[in-house]
Amino acid sequence: MFGCYIATPKAPPVDNKTTITHAECQGSIDFADEVQAGNQKILSVTGWVSIPGDKGIVPEKVYVTLTKKDSQPIYLETLQVNRADVNAHFGLPKCCDSGFSRIVSTDSFAGKYVLGVARLNKGHLESCQLQKEVLINGPSVNE
Repeated sequence: MFGCYIATPKAPPVDNKTTITHAECQGSIDFADEVQAGNQKILSVTGWVSIPGDKGIVPEKVYVTLTKKDSQPIYLETLQVNRADVNAHFGLPKCCDSGFSRIVSTDSFAGKYVLGVARLNKGHLESCQLQKEVLINGPSVNE
């Protein structure tokens, strides 16, 4: 199967020494759902986050987190994208990439997860209050 692939780093942003702080983030998880893409299921996530939006400060990196009950979060780096609607709302220049997007194969996931957002702000990892519950049904369907 041929298609478009987006390269994303495999290195997680946290290890045993990383301190994660909680932050009240301006932003939104606009879409987070499992979708069928050909014969494969993917989790598609889009949204935006800023530090704060009216100052035009965007995070160095944005991560989507997936947390299953009684488990540690899985951090997935997102692709930061331009959001003309957010820039217009805050009166920002077009160069501010406050949006984020991530697609994830659901082959390794199944069950109920809390999807969250974390951001890298001045070298510090911050967990945002933005969350959404998602249900992932598991591996791809072979046709």
